[in-house]
Amino acid sequence: MLRTLFLSLIITMSMAQIGHVFGGESEIKDILRLTVPKARVTQVIDGQTLVVNNTTTIHLPAIYIPWETPTSQGEYGKRAKEFLETEFLDKFVRIYQVRNIERALFNALGHKESYLVRADDGMWAQEELVKFGYAFSYPTQSHKDTVLDLYKAEEFAKKEKIGFWSEDQWQILNEETAIGVEDRFAIVEGVVEKIAVKNNVIYLNFGIDWREDMTVSMDSLLRRKFSKAGINVTQLGGQKIRARGWIRDYNGPFIEVFDPSQIEIINNLSM
Repeated sequence: MLRTLFLSLIITMSMAQIGHVFGGESEIKDILRLTVPKARVTQVIDGQTLVVNNTTTIHLPAIYIPWETPTSQGEYGKRAKEFLETEFLDKFVRIYQVRNIERALFNALGHKESYLVRADDGMWAQEELVKFGYAFSYPTQSHKDTVLDLYKAEEFAKKEKIGFWSEDQWQILNEETAIGVEDRFAIVEGVVEKIAVKNNVIYLNFGIDWREDMTVSMDSLLRRKFSKAGINVTQLGGQKIRARGWIRDYNGPFIEVFDPSQIEIINNLSM
């Protein structure tokens, strides 16, 4: 009990110090669809899962909270849960979902994939969790519309060394520090030294030796999608990029991306 009260006090103090530096609901109301204008949060299950009106389970997409083990979210999962309990439990909220993508409305567990906004002041749950360094921005093919706003929140947390951004293990990796890191979410940054296409797969190599160096890959069918996003994949040679996703060992550190939102061109970053 004392630990919970102490952590709640820390969260409250941190919020007072950081303040509402971003737009909250104003950033998402025009790009997402309001599906539930009023609901009450009746339970917080974990740092990314809540229950509203005692009936509907909500999962927060577009973010990733680091897991300590396959069955435990660990310290930052606990902090995220305590944050949601402090700021959203027993509060009225508005629920937004993506437009025109039916498969993105529910996850495999049947939980409603939702963007949660506190009704009294427009606080947006995903943005706050990222801003305090409890979660990464993690866009997917279905949940990418809010990526720019969440990237801004992430840059803020990184710059201020808040939450897991104060720890070495969660910093952005490069072609050297990525070696040996595998089977977890990661953000990797580096210069594209070489581009190769083989069996309809595009490989962006961060080094000369593709058998050992960091590589980012994508299906060549995504080229048109990248082009619409303003990225010419075949002309990324010599440019510094940042890619995020699940890192594994495949002839060195390897990340496969499925959507342009998973790649940032460093020169285009606004913060």
